[in-house]
Amino acid sequence: NIFVSFELFSLISFILMGLKKSGKSTVAALRYMMVSTVAMNFYLLGLIMIYSQTGQLSLTGIAHILKYNSYIYIAFSFIISGLLVKSGLALYSMWVPLVYSSSKNSVSAILSSIIGEVPIYMIYKFSVIFPKIYDKFSPFLLIMGIGSAIFGAIMAAFSKKAKVTLSYSTVSQSGIMFTGIALGNSFALPLYIFYHGISKASMFISLGEISKIKGEKHDDYKNIPFIYPLITIIGAIALASIPFFGIFYQKKMLINNLYLNILFTFSTALYCGKFIKKPDFSKKIEFKSLLLFIPLIFVIVLKYPHNFLLTTVIAVLSMYLGKFLKTRENTGEGIMFSIEANLIYFIYLTAILAIIMAR
Repeated sequence: NIFVSFELFSLISFILMGLKKSGKSTVAALRYMMVSTVAMNFYLLGLIMIYSQTGQLSLTGIAHILKYNSYIYIAFSFIISGLLVKSGLALYSMWVPLVYSSSKNSVSAILSSIIGEVPIYMIYKFSVIFPKIYDKFSPFLLIMGIGSAIFGAIMAAFSKKAKVTLSYSTVSQSGIMFTGIALGNSFALPLYIFYHGISKASMFISLGEISKIKGEKHDDYKNIPFIYPLITIIGAIALASIPFFGIFYQKKMLINNLYLNILFTFSTALYCGKFIKKPDFSKKIEFKSLLLFIPLIFVIVLKYPHNFLLTTVIAVLSMYLGKFLKTRENTGEGIMFSIEANLIYFIYLTAILAIIMAR
């Protein structure tokens, strides 16, 4: 059922990506389709290997009768690698920046907040149901998660276009979530996914409305109804883990390590600061645009945060610093982001994970 669901997700995603009817969006859809097809074939191969040993397709059924050996560990490495391609993790998912930035804003919101986070949740489920498998792949996931969080944040901080920044933000946030799973704090993951999904989707939609007026490379919010910049700013503050937003509390539980928490807060706030600009309150707004505020109500948590001063200061200073970074228009374009490179990364990393788990 998981395999079939992901195939249906992929089919829907291909169609949604092509709605923009531009050459770039078509190339992005084809890139995602090719990488996704290879990844899910590996998933299917792993599924066949497990079924051949257990005769079961139910997760709980497999967990009760599974006899762990090198064959089973390799099978799970194929399944996990297939899911990691869908999740937005760096190297596994180098298709993300092009796909998210070239799709319609509403489509990017769906991809980043729903379709990209389902495989993360599934890996979380695997870690809970199969603790021996988790013990094998968690060190690998920790390294990849930290690397993805830092890489995505750096690329986001130096990206000129707002949608490209948010695309790399997804790569960074995926790394943060996988780091939490690897550290054994995945109990905080479901709510973190919920808060992140609302914040990111709201930002994509509001930035889409801003882009209709100012274009993709807007430097300010002048002549834009203030409701859209306000939603963007609130979403950015929420992502930056400022107190009284749900991500702050869930991130503290998910990354239960002071140094990693500081590192991730600094790197996330660095690119979130690019969205903090003065709204133009002179422009009138339509009543229907107020509906966009409703989802953001759920990311606000009226709870007094304990020991929040250090991370708050770091977040605020990082957002201020991010406003002065020199940006590049062509961030993410190059050989390392090609289809061939993405497939090579996937195959190499799958082989490494299989070797680690089979030892």
